[in-house]
Formats: sequence, C-alpha cells, structure tokens
Amino acid sequence: MMSAALTPPARPVWEMLRNYPGPSVAGIDADVDMLVALSYCEYSGDLPRLLWEGRSQGTASAAQLKELDTRHAQATALCARLSDSDYALRTEILRLHARAGNVDAQLHFQYVGPTGRHGPEGFAGVPQSDAQLAAWYQEVLGYAKQALVEEPLPAVSTLAWLYDAGPSVPPAPAYAVHDPVEGHAYRILLARMVRNPQNLADFMQREVARLPPDQVVQGRTRAEAIAQGLAAQLTARGKDLPRGLLGPASTPDGATPRQQLGPSPFAAQ
Repeated sequence: MMSAALTPPARPVWEMLRNYPGPSVAGIDADVDMLVALSYCEYSGDLPRLLWEGRSQGTASAAQLKELDTRHAQATALCARLSDSDYALRTEILRLHARAGNVDAQLHFQYVGPTGRHGPEGFAGVPQSDAQLAAWYQEVLGYAKQALVEEPLPAVSTLAWLYDAGPSVPPAPAYAVHDPVEGHAYRILLARMVRNPQNLADFMQREVARLPPDQVVQGRTRAEAIAQGLAAQLTARGKDLPRGLLGPASTPDGATPRQQLGPSPFAAQ
C-alpha cells in the first residue's frame, strides 16, 4: 500500500505550501520535500476506503482497524485545505526537473499523472481532454527516451512496459501508445541486458508465439536500430556499453547486468 511507505510530513502541508517558493532546479531539496508531502496526502486518500472495507467485510483485525483510524486522523489533520491545483504541483515539480535532465525525474514522471492525482477510474483533479492526455503520454515517452543515455537499463525497461502495456491506470487508457513492434524491440533489448543465453532463447520463443510473424521481424530490426543508435551515443560520451546491448555475443564472460536505479529523491512521488 503506497500510503504506508510514505513518512508523514512534520507539519500540515498547507503550511508548507504557504512558504514554498515554487518548483526550481536550484531548489531541488525544497521540491523533494514538497513532492513527498503531497504524495503522502494523495496516497492517504485511500485510507477511508480501506477502513470501510476492513469494517464492512471483516477483513481487518481490531488492531489493524485502530492503526488505520490513527493514520486516517493524522492524514486528515496534515492534508486539510489542499486543492487540485496544490496536488498538480506533483506533476509540475517532476516536469521541471525532467526537462532539466534529471534522470530520476524523467523515469518517475509517469507515476504522478497529468494532474498529480489518481482516482478509481483513472486520473482525478482537473479534467483532461483526450488531446491533453495524449500529449502527456507523449511527454512520458519522451522523458524515458532521454533517460536512455544516463540509465539504459531502467529506461529500456520503462519503454518496454509503456509501449507494450501502457500506464497502470484503469481502465485501459485510449491515449496510451500501444505499439507492439516498438514494445517488442525494447523487450528484446531488456532481455539481452538481464537474461542468460538460455533464458534469452526461451524468451524469444515466447515472443514469437505471442506476436504475428511480421511484427516479430519488424521488432527485431527496430531493436538493432535502437541498440546501434544508443551505443553510438554512449561511445561518444565515453560511457561503457551495458551488458548485452548489442547482443549476447557482445557480452564479456562473467559480466553482470547493470543495477536498477538506486534510491531516488523522486522515488516517493
């Protein structure tokens, strides 16, 4: 449960907002504090539903209900007076730092949505037109592609998921760019970077089984083009090529995959 993973702010968020100067590349510490506080309030909005389910369906013990009650009372006090425009700061903060080239912000931008709020049927907050949602999704894809040079493995993983499945906001969003060829290409690259040769062969067999033959061929061609282009960019910047980027044959014996991103100041979005 996301709200359980976020530490309550030390004071009411409306008080923090009163002294907050607004998003700034130079003020990243203040931005992270505000992002974490607003995210705590956003995810705490699920507590009433959890309480209702626990009581009405008998799925929570007395101790669990007491804990939920305590957390709900605390969140109510800390998160009072917040408006949709306040929550929209979550998106604005990450957008500013993503545009400035912060790779953590680029890879976490997708999770806050275009309005900084989520609801049971998709995004909440200020209503968004189909055109606005489509533009936001293109922005998500653009930031993930920008992150490829700095963090190839998590960026490739993100793009494979975005093109293949889209964001995890119900119902299946019409604005998502579902591209099976592009998704297949990034899934191939991801498999190369994290799987051993036998697992990679098994993965490729499953991919062939789930896609039409023409999309398999197009995806493989596209994967090679992406890999070559990324390799050229990394080489030009004096960076090492990730394990498996150019195929299993290019992987030195004993090499290990690059690790996922470490703890990020933007991870608690």
